[in-house]
Amino acid sequence: MKRTRRVFLYTVAGLAVAATLLPVYWMVNIALTPQGEILSYPPAFVPIHPTLGNLSEVIVGTGGSGMARDGLKYAVNSLIVATCSTILALILGSFAAYGLARWKSKWSDRISMWILSTRMFPPAATVIPIYLAFVWVGLTDKHVGLIIAYVAYNLPFVTWMMRGFFRAIPPELEEAARVEGCSNVKAYFHVALPLVRPGLAVAGLFAFVFAWNEFLFAVVLTQMRSPTIPLQMASYQGVKGMIWGSIMAAAIVASVPGILLAFVAQKHLIKGLTLGGVKG
Repeated sequence: MKRTRRVFLYTVAGLAVAATLLPVYWMVNIALTPQGEILSYPPAFVPIHPTLGNLSEVIVGTGGSGMARDGLKYAVNSLIVATCSTILALILGSFAAYGLARWKSKWSDRISMWILSTRMFPPAATVIPIYLAFVWVGLTDKHVGLIIAYVAYNLPFVTWMMRGFFRAIPPELEEAARVEGCSNVKAYFHVALPLVRPGLAVAGLFAFVFAWNEFLFAVVLTQMRSPTIPLQMASYQGVKGMIWGSIMAAAIVASVPGILLAFVAQKHLIKGLTLGGVKG
């Protein structure tokens, strides 16, 4: 009976893993297939004439469809915008979260709910006012404009999540530090902040992935100087149809930073997803 149950569980787990990895394999398969063979019937599950031309086009701007692009600039722009916006959101969000977690007042919960409610606005409802404001101050098609937009959109989520982690820390630890001579600022940096590193890892990963993959703000607020990887994928759709090989190659490039970040921070992610972040 136990053996039958074990075989059943392993079979279900294997099918779940296969269903999860099949889209990834198909993405890699299309990225390594020449454009002329992608729509062949029946479809080939292994490239007949594998090529790195699609990856070459995405990275350096040549190959694949023969369209000349400065492919590397998309990844560089995305890395700059995602990294800077994530760092700023974590700094500002952790300050706000700490204040809300330690502020003993009925208004603390109300303000926290109001902050979270701003995250519920769909981006489509705010992108036009943001665009008009950025045109007025001259922030369109600049890295700083996208960074500000992404910080504003990620900040409520980071604040709400980090508030739960700070509330999970006993205030007595900071009081003991103050007794030893620490100021409130030192108690925050030397006691509270190191204890919420798992929360910073989780919130940072979510904020980075949002900024890295976001399309709507990028397509409205940028034109030629600061396009990001999602815009690069969209650029492979033209009057001649979809250039699937280049799109899948760009998807592979876009997947790498998130995977590496999750791998590096996996120890903190496991703690962060199972501890203080679930507390309100």
